[in-house]
Amino acid sequence: MDLITFTAGAATFLATLQLFPQLHRVRSFDSVAGLSTMWAVVGTVLNLGWIGYRWSQELWIGLVSPVVATTLYLTLCIMIVGARRKNRLAIAVSTVAFAGVVVSAVLGGWIAAGLLLGAGSAVHIWPSVWAAFRSPDPKAVSMSMWAIGFGQAVLWAVYGWGSGDSIHLLYGLATAPGAAAIVGRCLYTRSRVRATTEVAAGLAAG
Repeated sequence: MDLITFTAGAATFLATLQLFPQLHRVRSFDSVAGLSTMWAVVGTVLNLGWIGYRWSQELWIGLVSPVVATTLYLTLCIMIVGARRKNRLAIAVSTVAFAGVVVSAVLGGWIAAGLLLGAGSAVHIWPSVWAAFRSPDPKAVSMSMWAIGFGQAVLWAVYGWGSGDSIHLLYGLATAPGAAAIVGRCLYTRSRVRATTEVAAGLAAG
């Protein structure tokens, strides 16, 4: 196995694992604080598109992760919408995104659709960045998920650069900065909450 194929396999492995920590955290905390509805619905649609694109490119090793991710994004979408009772905008955005991928695939082929998917990754991740920074304590956000997301984005960027696949390169470059920002936000807020708790405990003891 050459290095580029190994990179694609490693990226697929991380991408397959990525959403499990987030699902576990939502269930553990019974909270969706800091999570974006738009992130979940657009993630579902984009991964359906990635299944089509990778199938068309015969990138069989990369098919596992979008299949798993589609299922998990849909599950998270149901959980978030169920908690907030707000779904009109989410449905509208997901419909437009899905229509865009389909139209691009029909009119311009899967390469055009792939470009839309790569660019759509930026649209996908930044609502999550906004939600995490807007929430004073985004406790439902899984830092592990975003750390894994950063790793798989970097690997896909390396794969795209090494194989000449500009679409996966675009995906990696669009996704990695946002994932890193969310990890940084989680580290900051949790250290602040920990410090506040320790001060309160010290005052209570005194």
